Amino acid sequence: MTKKIYYLLIAVILITLTFTVGERYIDLVVNTLLPNIEDENTAELLVPAKNQQVKSAAQSHMPDVDQSHQDIDSFQVNRPSFVEPPNVQCKRPEKLVLTNQYFQLNTNLNAKSDSFTLELKKKLNTAFQHIERSLNIELNQTVLLTMLFSSTRADYEDLARKYRREPEGTQGMYISYYNVSLIDVKNYGQGIKVGVHEAIHALNYTYFGYTLRFINEGMAEYYQAISENGDIQLFDFTWLKHRQYPEQISTILFSKTDWHGVKTHELYQQSKALFYFLMSNENGRQVLWAILAKEMEDPCTVLSEDDIEQLLFEVYPNHQQEFDYWFEEGLNNFLNTKA
Repeated sequence: MTKKIYYLLIAVILITLTFTVGERYIDLVVNTLLPNIEDENTAELLVPAKNQQVKSAAQSHMPDVDQSHQDIDSFQVNRPSFVEPPNVQCKRPEKLVLTNQYFQLNTNLNAKSDSFTLELKKKLNTAFQHIERSLNIELNQTVLLTMLFSSTRADYEDLARKYRREPEGTQGMYISYYNVSLIDVKNYGQGIKVGVHEAIHALNYTYFGYTLRFINEGMAEYYQAISENGDIQLFDFTWLKHRQYPEQISTILFSKTDWHGVKTHELYQQSKALFYFLMSNENGRQVLWAILAKEMEDPCTVLSEDDIEQLLFEVYPNHQQEFDYWFEEGLNNFLNTKA
């Protein structure tokens, strides 16, 4: 009887220790990977998700991603307390004072993905150069870019939810408070494209703070497919071809429609069209620079409708007429090439 009691006590102690260690490990993972913040800046790239069970030829060249918790922890992302006070809603990303370097890139890609990382860096460097040259902006400080790539949809969704973000309908997201980008890699080319898209969000927030949604998303859409030599992909009229004209500029700028609702794709396309138009001529680029320069004065707020309209009419008084001409000409050229 004494031996049975003795062995029973040992068993109880071992079970207790096992559960104690397990709970501590679970608490560590939860506290490390479950940030608590409502502020969000999410970018939806609106390409329909493919069946994750079927790998294409392109997917066979996907970058190698380290999914371990240690990789995420190594970035030392500062996490707020559970209740975030109002005065830290505009927590600005760090700008590193380094010369002749647009960005510093940290990823969870391993050494086997050197070619992917190199191509991503080349396209990011080209995109930043293009922005600086086209918009007459001096990018004089290094932007810290932290990107976490997921090789499966399940890993991406799991990571997004650990950051208290809803991944549905997205392939990537930029979480401004932590200055962290999450990317769902479906294939090599798409992973590069989404990486550039999210980096533009980080650049915008680092330099200009909160901006109009059309600028933030329009710029990311504009640069996401940039080539290494700086060529910009032509605007794709495929989706908009059924419309004689897009919405009025004022409607696109100040739309109150939910960007995560049923009109998400339409809003992205409209903003992309407007950004392409403004980048196509000198007056348009001057408007963009005037808006961004004004945003830099108070990065924690977005310019009012009155301020934006004043800049538009001062710098580009016939912007609506020119936008209509640009769209009609581009649409006609598109339809003629398809005839």
